[in-house]
Amino acid sequence: MAPSSRPRKRAATLFWIAALVMVFVGGILIGASLNRDPATEPEVPALDEDQAVVGAEMTEPTPLFFEAEGERSSDGYGALSIDVEPDRDDESGPDEASVTSGRPRLLKPPAGEGLICLVIDDCGFNVDYPRRLTNLAIPMTFAILPRERSSLEVASLLRERGYPAILHLPMEAERDGPNGPYLVGLAMDDEKISRTVATLLDEMPSLIGVNNHRGSRATSDERVMAAVLRPIAERGLVFVDSRTSSRSVAFRKAREMGVKAAYNSVFLDHEADHGFMARQWERAQDLAQRRGWVVVIGHVRPKTITFFETVDLNLREGVRLVTLPELLEAIHPK
Repeated sequence: MAPSSRPRKRAATLFWIAALVMVFVGGILIGASLNRDPATEPEVPALDEDQAVVGAEMTEPTPLFFEAEGERSSDGYGALSIDVEPDRDDESGPDEASVTSGRPRLLKPPAGEGLICLVIDDCGFNVDYPRRLTNLAIPMTFAILPRERSSLEVASLLRERGYPAILHLPMEAERDGPNGPYLVGLAMDDEKISRTVATLLDEMPSLIGVNNHRGSRATSDERVMAAVLRPIAERGLVFVDSRTSSRSVAFRKAREMGVKAAYNSVFLDHEADHGFMARQWERAQDLAQRRGWVVVIGHVRPKTITFFETVDLNLREGVRLVTLPELLEAIHPK
């Protein structure tokens, strides 16, 4: 073999070795992607438009924002911080009497309304944060986790101050194992699910309804949701689908079973950042104006409360804040 041919042969050999290495590494990466644990990242579906319209029979919605189901932090609150800012009907803020009583003012309805229902999740770890929020005298609805250290005290506070409250029901998420953490999961039979929901509602009899805490797996299961909704329907209570999964059937199932229901479209405090929350609030108003109503979920956490207390929320013309009973009366009239 001529000496000049040796470098060419060596170069060809190196080329094929490099190609084989690239194929091998690519196969490893593809395999890792296919076997990735879904718990490592939240479900974030495409941001499609909502389909529901006030006054019409609502189809199953395509949500605009989804909650990443975070682990609970050491302070007892979810790893995610979500805060929402309510609105006032004048620049001076709440009047002294309403702040003293702690009862929410029904904001003066403008002509041609778009309704925003603010739901505050994860209540029950202490009573101070809900008290600070109710002192603002802004229409909102509170979702209380069951059997936490201050759940009953928070329910009592809200009842005294005239704020509606719902059960924030822990349900099985995609990342969960067979033993929790949740109170309603796919391994439970129908009777146990319904009995669990009924028992939790009996423990806080002032509650007007239920929404799901986490629950991306459970709310996607028709059988589980039928069992959850059975005691809710029997008691004439209401349901809010928190929409932690794009596959949720909870809202549709509730309507099929005759339960007055709504669904979340905006997690206001998905990021614990003032600017993010302000943008989410603007998005909520966009939705309210376009389709007539929107449910916004925030969380009872320090930065959220500070956001409420320090920001002057001015609703656009034709938009107002309402409690959950007021919203459901508007979209599901008798």
